[in-house]
Amino acid sequence: MGTSKSAVLGAVLSLLLISCSGEADRDVVYDDSLLDISDRADLAAADALVPMDAAEFTCVPSCHGGVCGDNGCGGSCGSCPEEANCVDGSCYTANCVDKECGSDGAGGFCGNGDLETEGCPEGLVCGDGKCGEPCLVDCAGKQCGDDGCGGDCGTCPCDECDSEAITCEDGICEVPPECDCQCVFDCLDSCDEGDSYCAQACVDNGPPSWGYPDLINCLDQSGYFDCAEDDQECLTEAFNMCIDEYSYPCLHGDALCVDMYLCLVGCPSGEDGFECSSACFTEGSWEANQIWSLFADCLELAGYFECEEEDEECLAQGWDACGEELLACAHSDQTCAEISDCLDGCDGVELCEKSCVAYGTVQAQGLWGTVDACVADLCDDQSAPDCESEALAGVCAGALEKCLEG
Repeated sequence: MGTSKSAVLGAVLSLLLISCSGEADRDVVYDDSLLDISDRADLAAADALVPMDAAEFTCVPSCHGGVCGDNGCGGSCGSCPEEANCVDGSCYTANCVDKECGSDGAGGFCGNGDLETEGCPEGLVCGDGKCGEPCLVDCAGKQCGDDGCGGDCGTCPCDECDSEAITCEDGICEVPPECDCQCVFDCLDSCDEGDSYCAQACVDNGPPSWGYPDLINCLDQSGYFDCAEDDQECLTEAFNMCIDEYSYPCLHGDALCVDMYLCLVGCPSGEDGFECSSACFTEGSWEANQIWSLFADCLELAGYFECEEEDEECLAQGWDACGEELLACAHSDQTCAEISDCLDGCDGVELCEKSCVAYGTVQAQGLWGTVDACVADLCDDQSAPDCESEALAGVCAGALEKCLEG
């Protein structure tokens, strides 16, 4: 025979009265809603009939550092000045200077205050504080590129594209043509810092076996990456140490070594000079760069690169020590007579004069060197204007005759 609901309830109430009999001065509150349990299937709910201290239900105000707004218990944390609004416990003054729409900084909107259009008239949208026509995204027929509204129509390669179609051309992902080394470096310069995917794509698009890792390792060991961006002397010196790693796969121009030499001679100093010299190497053939490399190695051994810029004697000694290596680069096929004719049209322009001599054969340059040395012994900056002509017609005539015959 089961126990009745009323018997259980009576037993529970008796236990409660007994447990509280020793606390006569304590206020006990019962939840009356729990007394009506006749319709409940779970009699264990009667266990919830425990005394509860009324103090446990007292609301504690809190403003969390705020100076205005509700304190959580129906009170206030303070009020704002008349011209300010309370937003998240702080007072803000609306500011719509030079704005016809958008947030006013105080929980509202400039303009007409409409929430959906951020304060703009119906049909217009807010952009940079001004109301205007809504931007219409245009991605029709595009796989990538600008959508016309500050976003993009996708990136390359796309899901439907060839995996090698990594460049975006007029909204279409295309496979780029094979790039030479200079093209790769231009591509790397265009990548955002830290964008390894872009950098890898540039390298992958380079010549098939161009040894890029070898170049990077060499530049790292030469200290190139430790140079300050504006320290062109450091950058040039470190880069020249890796000219073989750079030139072997990268420099496939068709310029002769003499062309490359004259290009380098014509480069300015400073940052522009570094860019200019890099272009000169790029235009040179592989053979030209190898010949130049031997000359550069000779200059380094001769201490040329250790000379101070203003120490002309040191520079001259280092340069003269490598005359044979320079001559192996700076010569072509002009005769000594052609050198002489070329010089007649230079009007004293130094680069023109160097070009005339440099394009001569090794033999022609030797013959002209004899003529030039003879004139230099007789004439200097203080000589009469016609000294050179008199020397060529007199003491130096024999040397000039050999030149013109050679």
